[in-house]
Amino acid sequence: MTINLYIHEDGANVMYFIEFKESGILLGVSSDKIAPVESIHPDAVLTIFEASILSRLENLRNASNVIDVPSFDLLYAIAELKSRLFE
Repeated sequence: MTINLYIHEDGANVMYFIEFKESGILLGVSSDKIAPVESIHPDAVLTIFEASILSRLENLRNASNVIDVPSFDLLYAIAELKSRLFE
């Protein structure tokens, strides 16, 4: 499975987009939620690794029992991003 990570910064607001290429799932991750989105913001840029995305994903996953995202996809994204940290 291929994951692309995008970031869009608007002042102090940072939004990440996680694209699962094969499944066509696109997630938006802000400081307070994870949710499927229709498209990546047109000004977002592809990034190799952003450390703050991991803490956001893990905090949001642990804080809520109900996230509108398939569990496997979320766990895979966290594992994939962690593995990039150690490359």
